[in-house]
Amino acid sequence: RCAAMGGIMGTKRRRWEEFIGGDKVQVSDSGGKVGLYNIGNTCFMNTALQCLAHLDPFVAYFLSGKYREEINMTSPLSTRGEFVCAFAGLLQELWQKPQPAVQPSSLREVLQRRAPHLFDCYEQQDTQEFLAFCLDQLHEDLNRVERPPKPKTEREEEAEEKRQEGLDEEFVAALSWMQYLERGKSFLVDLFQGQLRSA
Repeated sequence: RCAAMGGIMGTKRRRWEEFIGGDKVQVSDSGGKVGLYNIGNTCFMNTALQCLAHLDPFVAYFLSGKYREEINMTSPLSTRGEFVCAFAGLLQELWQKPQPAVQPSSLREVLQRRAPHLFDCYEQQDTQEFLAFCLDQLHEDLNRVERPPKPKTEREEEAEEKRQEGLDEEFVAALSWMQYLERGKSFLVDLFQGQLRSA
């Protein structure tokens, strides 16, 4: 279970009102200015975490507690909330507790169990690889799709491509997006994903 957000010190601010409606989020005076201590060789991780911790709609979603309503407990790709709760806890530390810096040890412990390759031999790792893993795992923990359809066979995909020949490009794009959302629909998809059109 995720820890409650009670006992938070600080003033109430409306920084994220446009993202969370009437919900109130408490932020300490040092919120958004808190550093992350390096634990061994975690500067690659800390860089990505600080970037994520300063995306307003993303942070507001976690600090408001809305993520708790969407934890996926059934997907085999989900950690059943372990990762997302550790991540939300870190954001609470960064924004809601008055302190100069935080050790991201709880999140790191979960990551070492779930993705040990990120910390192999204390060597320098790739921030982009960490960020991709982090966003993907958050998506899986918050995926609103509990029972995705079975993957299409190669034959089914070929038949669908033939049926789409000659159809309006925008219609095919909308259909493809709807099919994508049948497998993965989360706040992260809403915020970070979309379609591009080649010109």
